[in-house]
Parts: sequence; structure tokens; C-alpha cells
Amino acid sequence: MDRDSILDEEPTTPIHRSDAGDFDPAMTPHAMETLLRGDGDRVTAASRRLSEARQQFEIATDRSRFSTDTGHAGAVAEAEPVLRRAELDAVAVAESAELNARQFLAQLQQPTPPSLADADAPVAAARAPFVREDCADLPIAELTSRVRLAVMTDSRVDQWLYARYAGARTTEAGHHDDLPGADVARRELQTLLGGIRDRLRDRGSDPVRERTTASLRSAQALRSTASARANRRDAEVAIERMIPNAVKIPEEAAR
Repeated sequence: MDRDSILDEEPTTPIHRSDAGDFDPAMTPHAMETLLRGDGDRVTAASRRLSEARQQFEIATDRSRFSTDTGHAGAVAEAEPVLRRAELDAVAVAESAELNARQFLAQLQQPTPPSLADADAPVAAARAPFVREDCADLPIAELTSRVRLAVMTDSRVDQWLYARYAGARTTEAGHHDDLPGADVARRELQTLLGGIRDRLRDRGSDPVRERTTASLRSAQALRSTASARANRRDAEVAIERMIPNAVKIPEEAAR
């Protein structure tokens, strides 16, 4: 029997079968790594430009470096738009890298096991209709007991099928799920399925997942730094503009 015939009907949760042709991932791990490297280079460059622009702005705002107010004002007027562009560029680069990283993590962390071995496919194909029906119709407590038994007996085929079809019962109440103890059983089912998915998932993508997580953190740090500096700079500029006015008010009022 063709093992892909198991997938004639859509599961209640998506499935990632790394060595089968029925699931076409949005991007392969290799392609992810290529894009992550590009994002990392852009984040590094944007961070460097932001740091350089910030240094130039700090020099320009240091009044002690200039002999005249005109020279000081001119330097600030020249450095301020450069810093602003660097901040906006850094935020844009960071948000793009962060979006990519989040999308990759969502794909890499799909709560589904990898494909079955060829030898297990006929058994899974035979049992799939029954497991699918059980997942849809059994009271949640009884379904949880069956999943628990599959874990205790280390039945890979049953665990694979339950991970495929039982996920919806952890979030959607069925027609038996108003019975006493249903909420407790639902929480246990969620825990059991999480353990199954973790045991059966393809760990070959772990290095990519780690790099994606690191990319996400770098992007978040850059976005936070650029936004914080922009907000602080805007506040400083506003204060500087308010101080002269505050000094002039008494003079104008005295006239």
C-alpha cells in the first residue's frame, strides 16, 4: 500500500512529513538558513550605521566643541536627519528580519510528527479511519485514556495518528465534552499530545531553529534600541526647543 494514501483526508491539524511528497513546506531549512544569513548581515549593517549616526549626533550636540552658536546649530541640523534616517532604516530592517524569523519558527515548530517509516505505513493506513472516528466522537476522557495507553505501550503508529487527528479536541468542545471532568481530561490530552509531538518530531531542523531564534532576538534588540533612541532623541529635541521659549516668556511679558 502507498503510504501517502493515509493522507487521503485532511487531518484536524496540519502535518509535516519531511520525507514525503504530500507536504510542500513554504521554505526548506536550507533556504531559511540562506535568508537568515542575509537578514543577519542587514541587521548588523543597520546596527553599525545607527551607532555611527548616533556618535555623530552626540558630537554635534556637544556645544563645547563649537566656538559659535551658529556652528553648533549647523552641525545639529546636519547630523539630525542622518540619525533619523538611520533609526528608521534600523527599525525597518529589524521588523523585516523579525517577521521572517517568526514565520520560520511557526513552520519549524509545527506541532506535528515527521513521516512514518515505510514498514509502519500499512498499519497506519488500516487504523487511520478508526482513530479519526474516535478522535471525533469519543468522550474526551475516553479519548485521553486511549492516547495515554498509546504512550504507555510506546505504539508509534497510534501516537502518530493521535497527534494527527486529536489536536482539535484540545481547543474545541465536542458533544460529549460537557461531562464532569472534561476540562481536566482536555488539559491532560493537550499535555500528552505535546509530549508525543516532541518525541516524534524531526530533530534535523534543530540547528535551523536555534539560528532562527537567535536571529529573532537580534532583530528585536535592534528594533528596541532604534525605537528607544528615536523616542529619547525626540524628547531631547522637544526640551531644547521649549527652553528658549520658556526664557523669552518673562521678557515678552515684561514689555
